[in-house]
Amino acid sequence: MAATWPRGEIAVPRQLLLMLIVAVVGLMLTACSRPAPEKGESPAPDTKIVGGPCSYQDHPGRAKILSVTPAPRQDQKGLFEVRFSFQPQEPLEEKWGSLKGRRFLMTLKGGRLPDREFLQRHDLKPGKELECTLSLITKGTCTPWIFQWPFDRP
Repeated sequence: MAATWPRGEIAVPRQLLLMLIVAVVGLMLTACSRPAPEKGESPAPDTKIVGGPCSYQDHPGRAKILSVTPAPRQDQKGLFEVRFSFQPQEPLEEKWGSLKGRRFLMTLKGGRLPDREFLQRHDLKPGKELECTLSLITKGTCTPWIFQWPFDRP
């Protein structure tokens, strides 16, 4: 039996339609594969890649924990929002603007928020400073920046 458009103008066999859908989905997944990093650049950490192959430039620095508060959403019960500021070791290019006064939300691998046990294990509390690397996008349309933490490393 063939699927038809209204008024029966075009008849498309269902198998052909299914094959086209599978091919399009396969192409979309292939387009989001991770490329090898270019010299001097680091690949994005294990996070979802949105927008195709991307490259990042690393900027080491220090993060200062500004606040630790319970996550507001009910489905995030037991998780915490950790807000921090970041100071790079070297000034960033002008196109990224100043980071002074900006507050960022700490997320762990996979975009999840830390739980109480994680906060205690790493002694994360307001005022604490720790090493951190800011990865800024240099190529592609993925997440513009990603923070990498010492506890994310294997």
